[in-house]
Amino acid sequence: MGRCVIIGAGGINDYETIKNMIRPDDTIVCADGGYVHAKMMKLSVDCVIGDFDSSAAPEHDSVITLPVEKDVTDTQFCAREFVGRGYRDFLLLGMTGGRFDHTYSNLQTLYYLKKNNCNAVIADEFNKIYLISENEATVKFSGYSNISFFALFESVKAIEIRGAKYELSSYDLKVDDPLCVSNSFVGSHDIFVGKSSGTLLVIESN
Repeated sequence: MGRCVIIGAGGINDYETIKNMIRPDDTIVCADGGYVHAKMMKLSVDCVIGDFDSSAAPEHDSVITLPVEKDVTDTQFCAREFVGRGYRDFLLLGMTGGRFDHTYSNLQTLYYLKKNNCNAVIADEFNKIYLISENEATVKFSGYSNISFFALFESVKAIEIRGAKYELSSYDLKVDDPLCVSNSFVGSHDIFVGKSSGTLLVIESN
């Protein structure tokens, strides 16, 4: 099973940068207004899902129309649908910018994917956002110079960071603690992250 790319209706200003993140064999799914972004990038779309409350459903061979009043966002419905189809690798684009409540709900979708044993990343022109729930992980250098770690929803216990500019040992990172913001890679070296419990929100940025 290949990778599923979900394109939302959030802010995309540099289509060339975003398009370069997409592989030829990706399955492209548009969450409602994300279809506009896909058309601007001249992408071949496999499925469009949404309630289409602000515009008519697009002319496409595979459209799933949702009710306007529902219990999940269009983006999370896309994620659930394609997890159900067997996908375990996701790239989410058009998920930031604009309304912050939408951005936050997209972080919740990222968490949903992680809980369902998926590899999932939210990316925009400046950031790469993902979660670490494993007790040990290696963050490989991928071109971003800055990296920040946040406790997501609950404290992260006994966090250890090695190989970054600012290292840390046996520290309990609380939800309201910004200690681990604006760390950085040392050259192109990878960073080791360890912890005993909790989920880390990781943001790599330029």
